[in-house]
Amino acid sequence: MKPTLLLTGLALLLAGCFPGSCRREEPRALLPSDSLSRQIAATVPFDTLQPYWTVSASEALPLKRPRTVQFGPDGLLYLSDAERHLLAVLDAAGTLRDTLQPSGVRYPYLAGFRHDTLVVLAPEARQLVLVARRQVVQRLPLPSLLPDRALLYAAATPQGYFVKAVREGQGGILVQLDRQGRVLRQQPLPEPYWRYAGFVRPWGDTLLSLAGFRPVIDRWWPDGRLDTLALVGFDSPMLARSRAFLVGEVHEAPLLTSSAVPVDSLLFVLNLRPGWVQIDVYGLRDGHLRHRLVPPAQPLNRRFYPHDLAVRCQPSSCLLVVVLNDPEPRIVAYRWPPPGNSAPS
Repeated sequence: MKPTLLLTGLALLLAGCFPGSCRREEPRALLPSDSLSRQIAATVPFDTLQPYWTVSASEALPLKRPRTVQFGPDGLLYLSDAERHLLAVLDAAGTLRDTLQPSGVRYPYLAGFRHDTLVVLAPEARQLVLVARRQVVQRLPLPSLLPDRALLYAAATPQGYFVKAVREGQGGILVQLDRQGRVLRQQPLPEPYWRYAGFVRPWGDTLLSLAGFRPVIDRWWPDGRLDTLALVGFDSPMLARSRAFLVGEVHEAPLLTSSAVPVDSLLFVLNLRPGWVQIDVYGLRDGHLRHRLVPPAQPLNRRFYPHDLAVRCQPSSCLLVVVLNDPEPRIVAYRWPPPGNSAPS
């Protein structure tokens, strides 16, 4: 994938709304399902996140565009920077432990772990790159059946890998690979391609395929079924613009969420709102909103958008880490609930 094409894809996923959809007279009408979700959201009170630490760009950690973040099985926090082409490792307190720049890995996206081995998606090279003990130990080419110049997403599991590719005019495809990168099964995704743009997350033996432009997730079950779970209770100031796009009143879809993370039976969702962080928590069985989480104080800069989320829960609390790029790159960690309470299940 050419760098310019990749950056175009990044812009598609990172923008709060596209130029064609941002207009002076904002639409107000909602889809019936979105109207019901808004009513449900109003019945769920906000919980307060406790700020824990913030890491900004420095000489030791030259962040430019941090893009993905995940907790590893060792309890450390792994981060990729898509513009510096680097990987960083921090501990749970935000202290930098290591930085890596694997050869041939440009625009790295974290795909997860196979046991203690880090798996990185290298979209330009169309490879999954396995990194252990600071060394590249394996490079797996992506299957040739994936469309060229597509937006790519990947997730690693102990048994192998999942890859999603979407491209305008071609829809998309989900593929499950074994440990050697051989195709085990595949699932076509129909047009419109934007409906399926978003990260993929393993949830046990099921794949969650995120959809950034509508409040739903797709679940690809081990028996081959693909179904859609609506996030009931999702509310956003951009829902009216979403309806306007679907009925043809504006030309581009607004991005509603950039990331989500499953933790046991819960799904933590970054609810994109210009100027502040909001994380919604849903039940993964029924898709119903359980909690709405916000920090005690929020920035006012409307260029401020979160891009990815990592969550690790223990019996007493959860640690939530958010990647931010605007107006400057940084990583922000929160605790929820505050010490003294117990984490929800």
